[in-house]
Amino acid sequence: MKKKLLVVGLVTLLIVLTGCSASTSSTATDDTVTAQMESTQTEGVRPTRQMDLLGKVVSVGEKQLIVAELQSSDSSQSEQKAAPLEQGDTSAGTSPAREMNDKATGMNYTIVIAEDTPIFSRTAGADSAQETSINLSDLKAGDILRIWVKELNTSEESNAVYVELTSQQTT
Repeated sequence: MKKKLLVVGLVTLLIVLTGCSASTSSTATDDTVTAQMESTQTEGVRPTRQMDLLGKVVSVGEKQLIVAELQSSDSSQSEQKAAPLEQGDTSAGTSPAREMNDKATGMNYTIVIAEDTPIFSRTAGADSAQETSINLSDLKAGDILRIWVKELNTSEESNAVYVELTSQQTT
């Protein structure tokens, strides 16, 4: 009888200890995932939310850009719907050539670019897209940008959190 009670007690103890160690392991994994996510967000990874502004560079300053907002038929950010595609038009999607045909809305924004703001040039290939880190000084008037900001402000400067060069206008 004592052996049976001892065996039941040991089995119960093992179950409790096993359950506690599994919980600790899960917590450690959760902490690791959280740390990796925070690290990734600070390394210039493209934000998961939609861009705040599609624009054409008007001028480049030492730490800021003046950008003319473009009306994109591909962006849900736009307030007006663009005309439907004509038959035979295969330029649907967000190709750089497609974006250059988008119309200016008449709104200009001053975008502040901090030293640690990631700026990437995105080149779309047949199978995948390639991103290359660039500097503010690499941008020039006429470039088409996708911009993510902390808060888009028409009357003051907006602070960029991520900038992506999608195409360059050749004139």
